[in-house]
Amino acid sequence: MAHVNLDDLDKATKLLETAMKLDAKKSKQREDSRKKALSQLQQFKHDYAASYKESRAGERKTAERLEEAVGIAEHELQNGHPLVAHLNDAIGQLKAIPLNTDYAQLDKAMDAVEDWDVAVEKNDVPKNAIKYLQAAKADYTSERSEIDKAIDQYGKLMTVARKDLEAVDDPDLKKKLKEIIDKH
Repeated sequence: MAHVNLDDLDKATKLLETAMKLDAKKSKQREDSRKKALSQLQQFKHDYAASYKESRAGERKTAERLEEAVGIAEHELQNGHPLVAHLNDAIGQLKAIPLNTDYAQLDKAMDAVEDWDVAVEKNDVPKNAIKYLQAAKADYTSERSEIDKAIDQYGKLMTVARKDLEAVDDPDLKKKLKEIIDKH
């Protein structure tokens, strides 16, 4: 799984700040810092996209397995068994986990870094890039918090479903459902 580290955004910010402090006459060093910052941002975006793509695929696979368990439970257990309802709730919560990529601020920062003419003394462009990076980091931190809350809620629902599973009398059915539920 691609690892997303928000500290990479801070590293890119520091590179831009360092480049801004250099005299415009040192355009070669400023250009090197600009390129490194841009490369880091591109790698971050790649890792971010890969991480979310992998997470969505895992979510779909888990939902499919839980839907299989629901189908078995609906067929084998009496109508209205709480296990079915709790598994359905867990599936709904799993699908509600907000796994949506947001590149708006990151793209603005990357565009600003790409457009920065390091030979010119003006530092407005990298300052804007830094502002966008800080906004992107705040967005990603908030997004992660929402994802963690949704995952926590899903975990609570699965705990209840596992308790319901313990109340199932048929040992073969219990074993079959336990294997499916415990896979994730």
